[in-house]
Amino acid sequence: ARLLGRLFKSIGLLEHGHVIEVDRSTLVGEFIGETAQKTEKVIAQALGGILFIDEAYSLKPEKSGKDFGQEAIDIILKRMEDYKGQFFVIAAGYPLLMQNFIESNPGLKSRFTHLFNFDDYTAVELSEIYKSFAVRENFIINKDAEELLVERLELLLEKTDETFGNARFIRNLFNDTKIQLSKRYKTLSEEDKNYSSLSTIKRDDILFAFTNYSQSKSGLTHNNDKIEKYINEFNDLVAIENVKYTFNKLLAAIKVDQLKKDKLIASTPKNLNSIFICEQGSGTSTVARLFAKIFKELSLLENGQVIEIDSSLFYGLSKIDSYLMIDKIFQEAKGNIILVNDSVLTLQARNDFSDSLLQYFLKKLYLCKDNVTAILSGNREDLEELFTNVPVIENQFPNIYDFGHYSNRQLLEITLNICQKKNYQLDEGAWQQMLEILAELRKEKLKNFYNTRTIKEILNKAISKQEERIIKIKNPSDSDLMTIKLEDFSGMLSSGN
Repeated sequence: ARLLGRLFKSIGLLEHGHVIEVDRSTLVGEFIGETAQKTEKVIAQALGGILFIDEAYSLKPEKSGKDFGQEAIDIILKRMEDYKGQFFVIAAGYPLLMQNFIESNPGLKSRFTHLFNFDDYTAVELSEIYKSFAVRENFIINKDAEELLVERLELLLEKTDETFGNARFIRNLFNDTKIQLSKRYKTLSEEDKNYSSLSTIKRDDILFAFTNYSQSKSGLTHNNDKIEKYINEFNDLVAIENVKYTFNKLLAAIKVDQLKKDKLIASTPKNLNSIFICEQGSGTSTVARLFAKIFKELSLLENGQVIEIDSSLFYGLSKIDSYLMIDKIFQEAKGNIILVNDSVLTLQARNDFSDSLLQYFLKKLYLCKDNVTAILSGNREDLEELFTNVPVIENQFPNIYDFGHYSNRQLLEITLNICQKKNYQLDEGAWQQMLEILAELRKEKLKNFYNTRTIKEILNKAISKQEERIIKIKNPSDSDLMTIKLEDFSGMLSSGN
């Protein structure tokens, strides 16, 4: 993107040629009006240059319900037309997810007319990248070391998926090589220590780097600080105590297995496939992402990303095309987690299992072995019926996490957490009104009572009304700007929202 920026500037297509790199968090806000402000600000910064949107598919809502990502897309498309020729937009991401993203909106397809597929590097190309790092830092690679490098890269690429081959891995490999070279240099006699021995990479140095990578991948080395950080983040989530208990038991079992490996005692690898018994909006996406991060740091997953799917992915597809779509999903998901939302509906498993997408999904999962972890989510009634009709599910998905229902107290705690993150506070009347709204929603047993999602929607409406109220106050104080009052919830109780 930066090279394109320079090129376009040099031929007069762009005034400045700079690149503004953003992702969903940079563009999308959490309350009404924030997304427009953030997106317009980024576009203003990108004028005269290139706006590079990483993981652009994350802007498209993956589930039903309110999501401000669509607002960011609409603004970007409009500004691409309004400021045509004044800036360019590059949207980047994994092929399958980007394909679904572009096809989800006719406006996207008509404005993003140039498609570039970046093929994975070959072993020779990766070795050339490695050599470029060496030249840049004035290192020399002897012939034996160079031959070993290509040989090991070829073997490595045979065992990895299409998301593996990248320059980041080569940079890490080169850094590990330098560490080994430095260690080897210290063992040399004084007469052998010279500039040549300090700057020449030998076969053993590269062999060490690959060994270090293999140990890391097999779980012999971990980033304990990151593991601890993600586990603490998971355990700090509000409620879901049963989920925390079940997951921490699994972590204990994984750690015991690792201790056995260290002592060369035989152990059985843990099956990470899971069932989430939950209602929509229970925070399953957040939990799945933390699972993926933890498993990656434990070297149980190579990439540690979450690929989230729902029934919209298969809408209008024939059975054959649906099978092909599942094939693509598994190609993208190697080293990652697949989270299937409302799995009984998404994988069409309400009637005949033998003719369902679930049957094909399970077959693909079995063939992938440990390369892909899957999570099936859904409500209790659907999943219990599935367990009865398809007993093999419980064997293939041994980890069952019951999210249960949030109590009113827990929902109020979630409200407090959201308010603190946004620098808001509720006065006494507002808290009482919030409690009454939750009680009414629970009493009516509305199908759209989506726990955390509902809390965010209620607060967003209250914040919008608070902003309308604040704008009428002359010289509002800090307290005025941060306080949500009873009147800001007006109308919500009677409407059931």
